[in-house]
Amino acid sequence: MYGARKRMLGMPTPSTTTNKTFHYIYSAEVAALNVRVRMVGLVPAWLEFPVRYADLPRSAVLVATLWNVAAPEAASPLGSAVFPLFRSNGVLAKGKHSLALSPAQIASPLHGLDAGFGSGRDVPRMAQPPPPEPGSLEATYANVAAGMRAYDQGDVPRVEWLDALAFEHVHALKARAQHVAGASAAGDTLVIELVTFDYPVLATPLEEVVELAGGPPPFPNFATNALVTVCDPFVGVDSNPVEAKHRRLARSHRKGFLDHNLKPNSAERRALHAIITAPPTAPISDEHSELLWKFRYALVSNPRALGPFLRTIEWSDPGEVDLVASLLPSWAPISVEQALELLLFRNPSVRLLALDVLQSASDEKILMYLLQLVQCLRYSPAPGPDSPLGRFLLTRALANARVGNFLVWYLQVECEDKAYGKMFHNFIVSFEASVNDAHSQLTLPATGGGSADPLSAGTTLPLPTSKVSGASALATSVADSTMGLFSSALAFVTGESSSMPAGDAHATSSPGSSTGGSASLSGSASATPLAPRYDMIVRQRNLLAHLNALYSELRKQRDRKKNITRLQQGLSSRGEFSELASFKPVELPLNPDIVVVGLDGAECTMLKSALTPLLLTFITAAGGRYKVLFKAGDDPRQDQLVIQLIRLMDSLLLKEALDLKLMPYSVLAASSNDGLIEFVDGSHNVSRVIKEHKAGILGFFRKVAPDPNGPYQISEAVLDTFARSCAGYSVITYILAVGDRHLDNLLLTDSGQLFHIDFGYILGKDPSRCRRP
Repeated sequence: MYGARKRMLGMPTPSTTTNKTFHYIYSAEVAALNVRVRMVGLVPAWLEFPVRYADLPRSAVLVATLWNVAAPEAASPLGSAVFPLFRSNGVLAKGKHSLALSPAQIASPLHGLDAGFGSGRDVPRMAQPPPPEPGSLEATYANVAAGMRAYDQGDVPRVEWLDALAFEHVHALKARAQHVAGASAAGDTLVIELVTFDYPVLATPLEEVVELAGGPPPFPNFATNALVTVCDPFVGVDSNPVEAKHRRLARSHRKGFLDHNLKPNSAERRALHAIITAPPTAPISDEHSELLWKFRYALVSNPRALGPFLRTIEWSDPGEVDLVASLLPSWAPISVEQALELLLFRNPSVRLLALDVLQSASDEKILMYLLQLVQCLRYSPAPGPDSPLGRFLLTRALANARVGNFLVWYLQVECEDKAYGKMFHNFIVSFEASVNDAHSQLTLPATGGGSADPLSAGTTLPLPTSKVSGASALATSVADSTMGLFSSALAFVTGESSSMPAGDAHATSSPGSSTGGSASLSGSASATPLAPRYDMIVRQRNLLAHLNALYSELRKQRDRKKNITRLQQGLSSRGEFSELASFKPVELPLNPDIVVVGLDGAECTMLKSALTPLLLTFITAAGGRYKVLFKAGDDPRQDQLVIQLIRLMDSLLLKEALDLKLMPYSVLAASSNDGLIEFVDGSHNVSRVIKEHKAGILGFFRKVAPDPNGPYQISEAVLDTFARSCAGYSVITYILAVGDRHLDNLLLTDSGQLFHIDFGYILGKDPSRCRRP
């Protein structure tokens, strides 16, 4: 074996098969390269070279010589062949290969290779014969032979029944081609087989760095060279000081005044447009970076150019940083989405510009990106509430109860983070301390009379505290110690006084009254007032802790049917879990617009799944029903993120007047181990629909939405909804590379909406990878 036209080791190293040992085979450094050979009278065996694949240079070639050893004293070569181990694109060869033998010659590492081998990058290429005449039998067989080589190398999937038919035609075509070519075209060949891997094996990029034209060889010969050459693997990797000096001179502030009036020509405008419209993750080359810098003053009128321009700045250069600070006030206004990109930068001026844009955004827009804004707290120059981003989020949380609800839950989940958990915990504590200093005269009003509320602070279910998972226990402790004045501050901001009955902004807008009779949503003076904001958040946390304890208690027994019976009986007025059957009004953390007062035990159940999530039917304060899935034992944060992306895509499509009837149901992670999922009432698994209806989905629609005059005897509106939702989710799941898709993860509603659930595998991850196209 040779690399860079030299033997890869100075001494011959024996290589072995299961049958015998081969000497005089030159190899690289470690054992791993295998070649399959067939010897007369023996079964095929793998010839193992003491070489690691990772140590093979890109120029490595396999050199083979066959010897006639009938007379050992006068052995003569029968033929030889040379085979490059890497293709021209740097991919390691695999599978079977037929090598034409040069008769009566001893192999040379350059024999049979392209004449260009040894120049430039030293990438070997097999010398190619002149191409056959197009349309001839030889050309046809050449195309078929190329397909057979791909088949032997594992690039073509095996289909046994089809392969048997194809091979008959291939053998017949080969016989005809050899007959036409005549005996002169016949020659001896050596068939070798290389190991086939599931994925392509690429040449190491380090070889590409050190094998420079005219540079030192990658394997210096210490036996013959008087000087020892040392290869620098960082050549071409570190920044070039000459280029760095050129950059400083090109961006010299002395010539900056000349750039004010520069305008790009047509070619430069096209190049700038391509740079600006590229995704934010696309790298910017040095040439494009200089182009953006050259026309920086002409780009201030283009809001989309701000992000690419900032990515070209050398933030260690004070002059460039000062220039950015002077340009930002005159830049065209940017959108909220562009402001989010600016939060990637640590420069205070850039982050303040982003926050100025976010200040003008609506609460709905802030809620759409709140999950990412909480994550951005990790990367603020001054983490915690002292950062401008932290103050902005706290201000919005005080002004809007819905923003405050989700901010608290997002922060609670982050408190479990090992690296930043303390920072998020201190974030809430510092906020409450500042509220306490500003509003120390505020006192929490007492809740209404009556029996003790199981969800109030300080009360728990009569179950052992060990039933509550560690995550939920941590959440409860955070609630008790950190959320003390959140509600009072909200009441103060919204104009409510501590001396007045504390009402709930969302609850008072709900029609009707609670079914429990212990509280009223009317807000009248005679009604028992709802708990203040602080008490509401504590009750939400206690509700989740109670549900977690309930789930842990039921999971002790594996019999699902018995657990369902126990659950339904226990949620009666005198049952085992009667505390959850009726309680004072509490906003549902999943959707704070929904106020619930208890659970309808008759409609609660456990789904048939590995984790057996709880399907809970809450009784709303208005007397309605709201179904929620409580899922523990699995991380719901990925589902929460995917649903957020679907909701964002839906809003962008609606802006373009394209309603795809998507179903972005709500998901809220209460911790890294449990959470709440909105249950879409009236939805059915597609697998169940197909099983129960002979005509499949069409039969289902004919049953739930019949229309004798419509297409397929189905309501036209339902078919339109189905087509739109199917198209929308097909594109979305393709973009997100959602895996683990089967008919149980596709749901269908009576109105025709098709939607996906269970996003445990995204971005190319799939438990059934490569099983089907």
